[in-house]
Amino acid sequence: MVTPRFDSAKDFSEGLAAVRIGSQVGYIDSKGECMIPLRFQAAGNFSEGLATVNENNLWGYINKLGEIVVTPRFDSARDFSEGLAVVRIGSKVGYIDSTGELVIPLQFQDAGDFSEGLAKIKSNNKWSYINHIGEIIIAPQFSKVDDFKENLAPVRKWNIWGYVNRSGKIVIPFQYNEVNKFTGRLARVNFNFHWVYINQTGEIIASDKLDYRINLTFFPLNWLNMGNKILYKSEVIFGIMAFILYKCVIIPWSYVVEKVKVPFRD
Repeated sequence: MVTPRFDSAKDFSEGLAAVRIGSQVGYIDSKGECMIPLRFQAAGNFSEGLATVNENNLWGYINKLGEIVVTPRFDSARDFSEGLAVVRIGSKVGYIDSTGELVIPLQFQDAGDFSEGLAKIKSNNKWSYINHIGEIIIAPQFSKVDDFKENLAPVRKWNIWGYVNRSGKIVIPFQYNEVNKFTGRLARVNFNFHWVYINQTGEIIASDKLDYRINLTFFPLNWLNMGNKILYKSEVIFGIMAFILYKCVIIPWSYVVEKVKVPFRD
């Protein structure tokens, strides 16, 4: 346990955590011992043995001994991923290696971390993907994209989402309102305003949609010939009636509505 004594603290990464006292930032180990003195204006998490630090309003990188290995000279800098890190000078973004050498020139509007050998980049207001030497692998054409995971990446056109493979082929058509990356060969997506899980062919596997079932057992609705029928929230009129009855007759809300998992319904 580390005794509370810092003005702010970040999560541990690779055995060290950035902590702040006043305006100075340094790093502690899991015992709370100061391993890198508090001397930076700002600092990030360690990734691949290096961490971003800010000195004189410029960003560079240190190793776990606190030694400067990439001289602070960037307006912004991101964590290393697959041996490369995104850096910005002015309005242009490129990539450096762990020695600080610029291996992909500062030429993009924006860029992301490498994942599965590819990184998203923005150029001329369109997103695409490059490889480790800066070659464009998937042509700029998307309004928004996310990282590759399990060989597929979410991409957006016309304000709807689909998925591409590593060659740029649309393998799951543009049809979703919102999407997530694949994990365990499943992705959670919003389809027709319902959250469902799809496999890597786009087939709906399951729904995590929470619906509300209105239990009419407790209401004198026999005159509607419904008895104890259970209705879904999509049948709006009955939901409104149940709510009005709840407001007019003091009974626990738990008797009115039960929150349950239901299969996907159109």
